[in-house]
Amino acid sequence: MDRIKRTLCLDFDGVIHSYTSGWQGADVIADQPVPGAREFVIAALEHFDVAVFSSRSGQPGGIPAMTVWMRKHGFPVDRVTFPTAKPAAWLTIDDRALMFTGVWPAMDELLEFRPWNKESDRAITRERTIHLQFDDLFIWATGAPVPGIKELLREMTRHFYVMIHSPSLNQDGGLESIRMWMLEQDLLFEGIVFPY
Repeated sequence: MDRIKRTLCLDFDGVIHSYTSGWQGADVIADQPVPGAREFVIAALEHFDVAVFSSRSGQPGGIPAMTVWMRKHGFPVDRVTFPTAKPAAWLTIDDRALMFTGVWPAMDELLEFRPWNKESDRAITRERTIHLQFDDLFIWATGAPVPGIKELLREMTRHFYVMIHSPSLNQDGGLESIRMWMLEQDLLFEGIVFPY
């Protein structure tokens, strides 16, 4: 007997769609996918019913625009649902949400909140920021992360912003390549920022 899959709800803008150009209308989707999003959705479909729900979902042209955009970028849209109301989900992944832990957050925390792709909008001061060279995160010969770097970055980002520097950030696609590598290595913690 097949096991019934639980529903995983994914936000669209800022989770699947990089949303770097901001809101331009429910049927206008101008940017590239978030690195790794397509691969994540494909893997998630093995374990979950995936529902894509967005503020676009209830607006004219929103769902057709998301469907066309996802198909264009190789997402398996025939296996994903697009509900018009927030579904009852086992879990939701959203760039503008906090996990409730039973403790109500402070208003300052809410007022200072920034989604992951807008971290550079937050005021960053040298006293609160640790600067690292990207080249110090991996072993040149193998391309693998330096042993222990994941634990170190996790601990550092609990207390400071960690700004990653690299000459390749100035090159076309450099920032996206670095973010993709860090995402693949599970090193892209909240608090990791880039100067560009």
